[in-house]
Amino acid sequence: MRSRCNNPKDRAYADYGGRGISIEPRWDSFEAFLEDMGRRPSPAHSIDRVDNNKGYCAANCRWATWKQQQRNRRNNKIYTIDGVTATLPEHCERTGVKYKTAHMRLSKGAPLRVAISPERPKYGTLRRLNQRNAA
Repeated sequence: MRSRCNNPKDRAYADYGGRGISIEPRWDSFEAFLEDMGRRPSPAHSIDRVDNNKGYCAANCRWATWKQQQRNRRNNKIYTIDGVTATLPEHCERTGVKYKTAHMRLSKGAPLRVAISPERPKYGTLRRLNQRNAA
């Protein structure tokens, strides 16, 4: 956290310190950091920023698993369907469709509702969608 925010030689600096992500000055004291964040719940947890455009501070940080952090990346696409806003993997978990299946369906032109549907699209549906999108 410190190196990527404060060290211009760090390989991740451009994505952190280089774009203005800073660390709460109070956290220069480990005791203050520990008071704000508490101990790491398990070795599977690391510090995560809730809003990736804001810095490291008690109001914007949490302990998160790798899976939670991967779903909180700046480059994730967020989809809303039936009032549920989530990433594609989260929609897939909700509907029971494999991520690779949904991703392939989307790449072939299927709308999100079809891509995450547990029912297989009827024969030719994706091909017709693809032809329509190409025209």
